[in-house]
Amino acid sequence: MRKLYYMLFIAALLCSCSKERPEPEVDGGTEDAGQEEVQTKVPQILNPTFEEILTRTFLDTDMKMTWHPDDALSYFTDMYSNVRYAIDDRAGESPGRFSRKSDGNQESVSFDRNYAIYPYDETTVLSYDGVASYTFPPLQKYAEGTFAENVNVMFAATKGREDHSVRFRNCCGYLRLQLYGTDVTLRSVVLSGNASEPLAGKAEISVGGSGTPEVSIYDASSSLMLDCGDGVTLGRSVSSPTSFWLVIPPVLFSQGLTLTLTDDGGREFIKSYSAPLSVERNVVLTLDAFEVFEAVSGSTMSFSDIEGSWTLVKWHGTSPPFSVNMQIEADGNVVLWQKIDDYEWERYDSMAALDSNIISGTYSDNLPWSASYYIGFDGDDMVWTNTEDESDVSVYVKTSLE
Repeated sequence: MRKLYYMLFIAALLCSCSKERPEPEVDGGTEDAGQEEVQTKVPQILNPTFEEILTRTFLDTDMKMTWHPDDALSYFTDMYSNVRYAIDDRAGESPGRFSRKSDGNQESVSFDRNYAIYPYDETTVLSYDGVASYTFPPLQKYAEGTFAENVNVMFAATKGREDHSVRFRNCCGYLRLQLYGTDVTLRSVVLSGNASEPLAGKAEISVGGSGTPEVSIYDASSSLMLDCGDGVTLGRSVSSPTSFWLVIPPVLFSQGLTLTLTDDGGREFIKSYSAPLSVERNVVLTLDAFEVFEAVSGSTMSFSDIEGSWTLVKWHGTSPPFSVNMQIEADGNVVLWQKIDDYEWERYDSMAALDSNIISGTYSDNLPWSASYYIGFDGDDMVWTNTEDESDVSVYVKTSLE
């Protein structure tokens, strides 16, 4: 099974020599400036700690997360300072060590404590009451086995003005997808809530009563894209899926969510969930692995791609205990004949609709089908998978009905 490297940040311990000779605080001015002239003091070194990310499902115990070489954070000793700290040359290790890289804007509007935000953004500002304005990007980059760099937004507030112990808390939750398919290479994954929930955009971050960050998005994007670059080839079976991670501000998908997957040929596969799903702060929500079928042609399947006569040869992974023949016409008319045991053939007429590769229909007596189905192809075989029950899979072969 593919191993996922999972980040665990541990508080950096000051070495004994540091305890004997602490780092002096500097004023961000010239070297000739005396300490008595200092107005705003900022430390030269920060050793932030991190919150352990929780999971809702079992994950390998050897997972870890590490700092990246370009990691940086914003530190506020007053309302406008936004001092930049960057990781030292120990990227990849835990704990990390951050050194001051800018003076920030030294203003006199100070707080009764200090604040830190990861990742660094020069446009980040704080209000007088310590509320941060931050923009969650609508585009994230694929990273193998984990989430992308610089998207796991964290916020910290120290205990007092003279306290520079940065204890980060995660602002977001984590959605982990597990995908597999035969000869499928994905270029992008787009997530959207079925009720248009906010997933990115301009937001305010504050420290709640429990000390945990609270995110409020006010200029929102209702979709979030994971860019897979030149393409990510999926594992070929349910036992070896490929993981895709999205970092999301806490959200309840009240009517479920939809995933739009685009392959390297520009073809789309759509996977929808209608039941409510919740992505909570600091929690990994892992969805069950599902198969991605290659679409027939173009970004949208049409009835001309599937018209003709078909016979059911496999149902729930085995030979069906009944007989089914189906005729699909180019206008969406579907005629199904079903025979159980030694009874006579029964005919069912319906009119179907296609949305990308999802088929649904209504019988001639105006009753809807019991389910909608993803349509894919395994060679010349047509595969229907229930959108609500992935174990309900039907395989059809092209035939000639008499």
